[in-house]
Amino acid sequence: MIGILELDQYTPIRLGILLQKQGQEVLLSKKLEQLDECNIVLLFGASGFETCMARLTELGAKEYFLNRLQEENFKLIGINSGMLCLGKQHYSTGTEGLGLLDSVVRDIGENGWNVNDEHYGWHLIKQVQENDFFSYPPKREFYFFNHTEYLQGSIESNDSLAVCKYGGNFAIAVQNENISGLLFHPERSSQYGVNLFKSFIKSCM
Repeated sequence: MIGILELDQYTPIRLGILLQKQGQEVLLSKKLEQLDECNIVLLFGASGFETCMARLTELGAKEYFLNRLQEENFKLIGINSGMLCLGKQHYSTGTEGLGLLDSVVRDIGENGWNVNDEHYGWHLIKQVQENDFFSYPPKREFYFFNHTEYLQGSIESNDSLAVCKYGGNFAIAVQNENISGLLFHPERSSQYGVNLFKSFIKSCM
């Protein structure tokens, strides 16, 4: 079963429908204990790192996922702001993340990249290593983005699966053993999003 933990008011109904159309049993929940029987858990949030981490901290999520990640077949995937929460902390505010990836959260606008603070719309990605999500060899694929923050350090730590150039390059998909993250919205990325989860779910079987 695939569980989706809702981190804010942006209910991931479209994401659940996408997975159900692929024959998956999906559980949407705001409570960690309801996800105990799920071997794949998606952290879904779209309101930014600070808001989503406040919710995860309230739930005691760090200890919960550290325990679950000891299970051989368990996989954790952060979607959009959920991916940011996998990092160690926010560079500017010092707010702690889950600390599951060796990277820090940074605001797009603080890098002097001469772009809008918000990365919004359809953008081309570049795959940088073979992985469970994307087609390989790399193809030209566009995904839908809507965020103002990114994870710094994922490229250097070799966790990055794919990058996007928006002023500068940053990781938009990461994977470290059974921890993964997607910074774009797969549920809003048309056939690309559908194909992405088909590939990933197949790799988990």
